[in-house]
Amino acid sequence: MGAANGKQWVMLVAGSNTWDNYGDQANVCHAYQIVHQNGIPDDQIVVMMYDDIAYNKNNPYPGNIINKPNGPNVYPGVPKDYTGEDVTPDNFLAALKGDRCAVKKRNPKVITSEGNDTIFIYLTGHGGLGRFCFPNSTLYASDLIETIKDMARDNKFSKMVIYMESCYSGSMFTTLPNNIHDNVIRSRQPPQSDIVPNATVTSSPKNEPMLIGYTHISTEGREMYSQEPMPVLHSAQTHEINSYQH
Repeated sequence: MGAANGKQWVMLVAGSNTWDNYGDQANVCHAYQIVHQNGIPDDQIVVMMYDDIAYNKNNPYPGNIINKPNGPNVYPGVPKDYTGEDVTPDNFLAALKGDRCAVKKRNPKVITSEGNDTIFIYLTGHGGLGRFCFPNSTLYASDLIETIKDMARDNKFSKMVIYMESCYSGSMFTTLPNNIHDNVIRSRQPPQSDIVPNATVTSSPKNEPMLIGYTHISTEGREMYSQEPMPVLHSAQTHEINSYQH
């Protein structure tokens, strides 16, 4: 996935909280384990999750989070970069574009990407038309698109892949400018809703590539290929992904 001599950055976001939304934080924890195992250092991974599951009173195995029945504990080692009330759309956008001053948190970790770097963003949670929900606020499509446009203009990446798993996820990208060629991975095309399964971010039996259902948007047009497995964030295979160009 990374361009020559560029860094790989990863941002993992669970937009929900409470025990009823267990699956979102479980998916983020599992995604972290995959990227960590594939050699991306923690200082290039930003994790946002409310962190109210592992030691929730309803958890029969305190300190454990699993992303599949009888699966391994995926909670150990997950960075606590943004938790609780710090999980907000404003902090997400500020951290994504590397604006420490705009983050409402002391000593925040942010993505300090440059023009030769690649960025992978995973968001999982609830959504509606043109919006993705955070625990106590909302990320709107217009704000996300403006941030991507600003980052492209400021030469903040060579490639970007966004995987959004939520209802109406496709509606978040309908106004992306034509001069930004994109690879947007989403659980539903606009304006469809979806009941998202708990563990669609999965690994192979050998725990090598991350495999996800995806919708591909080509650089030549807007061809849709929904819900096919595609390798992401595995060093030997991610060259297959074409993403943002500016």
